[in-house]
Amino acid sequence: MSWMLKNYSPFRKSVIRNHLCNKASMRHYLIPAKVEDCEPMGYLGLVAGINLAEKTEVEAEQTLLGAMQAILRPNSTVETSERTVVTANGQTVTVDGQTIVASSEAPVTSGLGEETVWPEDYEYRDQLKLRRRTETVQGYRERLTDDLSIEMLQIPAGRFVMGSPEDEPERNSNEGPQHLVQVPKFFMGKYPVTQAEWRWVAETLPQVNRELKADPANFKGDRHPVESVSWYDAVEFCDRLSLHTGRTYRLPSEAEWEYACRAQPSPPAPLPDVEGSQYPPFHFGETITTTLANYAGTDDPDNDWSGSYGRGPKGEYRKKTTPVDHFGVTNAFGLGDMHGNVWEWCLDHHHNSYEGSPTDSSAWMDEDEDKHRILRGGSWGNDPRYSRSTYRYYATPRGSGNAVGFRVICVAPTQARRTPETIAANKLDDLNSKVQQLLSLACQEGFQDRAIAQQLQISEAKVRALWEELYKVLDIDINAEKADGRNLRVTCCLRAQQRGLID
Repeated sequence: MSWMLKNYSPFRKSVIRNHLCNKASMRHYLIPAKVEDCEPMGYLGLVAGINLAEKTEVEAEQTLLGAMQAILRPNSTVETSERTVVTANGQTVTVDGQTIVASSEAPVTSGLGEETVWPEDYEYRDQLKLRRRTETVQGYRERLTDDLSIEMLQIPAGRFVMGSPEDEPERNSNEGPQHLVQVPKFFMGKYPVTQAEWRWVAETLPQVNRELKADPANFKGDRHPVESVSWYDAVEFCDRLSLHTGRTYRLPSEAEWEYACRAQPSPPAPLPDVEGSQYPPFHFGETITTTLANYAGTDDPDNDWSGSYGRGPKGEYRKKTTPVDHFGVTNAFGLGDMHGNVWEWCLDHHHNSYEGSPTDSSAWMDEDEDKHRILRGGSWGNDPRYSRSTYRYYATPRGSGNAVGFRVICVAPTQARRTPETIAANKLDDLNSKVQQLLSLACQEGFQDRAIAQQLQISEAKVRALWEELYKVLDIDINAEKADGRNLRVTCCLRAQQRGLID
């Protein structure tokens, strides 16, 4: 099921957001629907012929959610005559077009944004109602082959309150304190990187820092997200794609990811008092269902998890990934699969709270390259609380699993594609200043990485990585040098002098 309208072009698309709105609490529940199924349907419990008289409030809400999902499945219809009489909770109503009139003559209308008046003795007042919003999202396609492209969507600049309020259900302490973050414009992949996209990059583009397995995923399928990739693997993918396209691709920072998931470019609460700012836990709204996302939707008493979140219903546990476009649901920025399916790597190192975190959406990095990195979004194997917009997971960057993937962002999409020769020349130019610093310090310090790292204010791991990069740029045959018993770093300095990079 697609959200694209008939006049869709690669650079503009329409995104539909459908909400079931709980009028009393202003909580929202999103249900997927095809464009042609999105006509307002008014008093949906009655249209579907549901009797709520014997149900509790929670049972009634779940019943209505189920009815809405059944009504709005692809190719389904609700058959009604021009005038249909149904009974619910002792009230007889008449369905006539889009207006339903109760026997008390209190109007119940279905137009978007219109006030709904319920019969005085109707006990379940927190009614659910279908809403929609159409927005235009700009983007571009990063073409890999004639039949394969990575779809990138523009994320507008804005500001948001990062983190969750203390009263959010199943909140963790590392999700605070809440703080205001300013975010510049960037472009983000509509979906996590798929196995087809990964395979093309791994097999076609030259290695930058590490080898990539062409087919690492456990759950196979071209449109399924790639998984079982480490943080370093994901970075390598971005580096190769950047060199190939001439555009800067990378993993998102944790702040960029949460902002993109929220899809609200303005904060929800009065500022500057950001503590207690209320966003819904999901971009869908207050809860989530397995008709919207892929997560563990059944209870597991042995592992103490619940398949439902808040007042939401139980659901399905698929025990595997789904294709990235399986649900046909996107947020207001046009992004899909932000909740569930696979965890998504972020640039940031893990920290136990947001105390001292950046407020400009940049990645929060430490000197230790191997420190745990952040993952966001939940997965097919986790219960719904892990799929909340603010949940922070972390893992070693060298680790991977069949629930771990990533998506890319681009910060310079208009830059022209460069030839391999231009890429190599620019890469050497970019390294010149670092080359000069590194080699000059190496001569002074006798190639001691620790001393060089202190002088350059980077980690030792970064120094070692820079040496490896220099060997490649300077065309040093590492195996031959070792076989001849030569010191690689001495050779590196000599060759740099020959090329005029250092005196």
